[in-house]
Amino acid sequence: MNVNEVHAYRRFGNKLWQACRFALMTLGEGYVGPADPSAVKPQSVFDRWILHRLNAAISEANAAFGNYVLMNATRAIYGFWLN
Repeated sequence: MNVNEVHAYRRFGNKLWQACRFALMTLGEGYVGPADPSAVKPQSVFDRWILHRLNAAISEANAAFGNYVLMNATRAIYGFWLN
């Protein structure tokens, strides 16, 4: 286990937390997401590409969590967010 990598992912987790807080603040207190998220259609090729990469990262992270390989789960999430 690389201690420097653990510290870097800790800082990444904090950045992710701050970004989510900012997004929720921007949406406002009364924001309610769509009742059926599958009914929302991607608007462009870029939207579909991002959703494809998100689904791949989710699958990779879920597999890593299922095998208790937390570093791989973190790498999948970090790779999606950064790239």
